[in-house]
Amino acid sequence: MSRNHRRPLPKHNILNFVPTYPGNEADDVELIECFGDEQNRISVRMHRKQKIHEGDRSHRHLVELDAAKFNYAGYDADEEKFTNIHCENDRDCDEVLEKMYFSLLQKQTISKKMEDKFNYPVSYPGWEADAEDYLRYQESNTHIAARLSERIERKQQLFMGDRSHPAIEELDRLKCDYPGFPFDRKNYEALHCENTTFSEAALEKAYRQMTRREMLFSGNRHHELLVEMDEKEFTYPFFRRDVEELERLFGDVSPRTNAKMDTMVRKQWWWQSSKVTLTCGVLVLIVMAWNF
Repeated sequence: MSRNHRRPLPKHNILNFVPTYPGNEADDVELIECFGDEQNRISVRMHRKQKIHEGDRSHRHLVELDAAKFNYAGYDADEEKFTNIHCENDRDCDEVLEKMYFSLLQKQTISKKMEDKFNYPVSYPGWEADAEDYLRYQESNTHIAARLSERIERKQQLFMGDRSHPAIEELDRLKCDYPGFPFDRKNYEALHCENTTFSEAALEKAYRQMTRREMLFSGNRHHELLVEMDEKEFTYPFFRRDVEELERLFGDVSPRTNAKMDTMVRKQWWWQSSKVTLTCGVLVLIVMAWNF
């Protein structure tokens, strides 16, 4: 008899029910191929999945979770993750769920405190870490707390699709097509949100980087440094490699850009001088040979 024909019999003997939850076939195969404690663990997994599929949340794990009545932003995703861990019934399931439950309690506490401090709900991904920092500094350092409050507000605005901040409006006016612009755009938004002591300078630099990289990509070489480079007409060996590096430094708004240009000018001077010296040397040799 084939394995497919033998599968239902041992499954029903072990489970005493016919699973109907999505994906039960994979668990069925694993159940039949295992023995002893591992088979019992998978059997419990399938029972739990079936109960969830039928809407039965009477297990102590889920009863305790539901009784807490969590309502913080992002709880739906955490509830689904908690339920999935419960269903999978890995060897450290109880320990993992206990730690996660206390983590959810902490999120709920932070959420309640944030509701008392802000006049809008905070719900962007990762809000918990920012909220903890804000609450920690609220009493001890009002300057840092004010920056964190602004950070939270900016992140929430972007998360909700509000792009009315002047820095974001300036970003949206940029029309760039160079490869890597989506990444640079995200980086600019992140710098805007972080709102640290160095954010303004970093934002200005990030904006200049995007405009310069677009200039290079589109062939616009009206910047004074690019005009100077093009006028030099470098010819020394491997100058193209230096040109590529100079353009990269230019696009990165690197402070080493001008120094690189000076190095290239010196290399060109040395190359031209060496050619002149070599030419003069050859002429001297020719004259000496003629006189001899």
